[in-house]
Amino acid sequence: MLIHLFRIRCYLIVYLGCICLSTYGQALPAKLPNIPQEIEEAFRLGNSNLLLPWMAARVSLTMEGKQAYYSKKDARWHLRTFFRQHPPEAFQHIHHGASKGGFIYYIAQYKTTEMNYGVYLLVKQSGSNYRLHAIDLSPQENEE
Repeated sequence: MLIHLFRIRCYLIVYLGCICLSTYGQALPAKLPNIPQEIEEAFRLGNSNLLLPWMAARVSLTMEGKQAYYSKKDARWHLRTFFRQHPPEAFQHIHHGASKGGFIYYIAQYKTTEMNYGVYLLVKQSGSNYRLHAIDLSPQENEE
């Protein structure tokens, strides 16, 4: 588990470092929100339709090492396929933080019967709303 958390932190440091450098000088949110209930519920139920209202117009979607940008409707379709192939057993929020660029990241774990997935969400506030800009589902080994 420690090796996995180290890998997560390294990944986030590099990714968020790039974002911070490109948006230097912008303010952090005063209070970081937890993952919105609807997003947690979407993963807990394996229901991609619940994610659709939260998605930005274009979403970076990484599943099992393959990354691509999709319209929010196409991203929903790919997530629906993923959820059907890997029905959820549990979803657990692990950590969240923010960058100076106004992005908020969430780290969670999505558990299925055959495998666990690290979930990395990148969210940005747009007015009073939050929009998902990136979703990364990376396979992990189940701990016995």
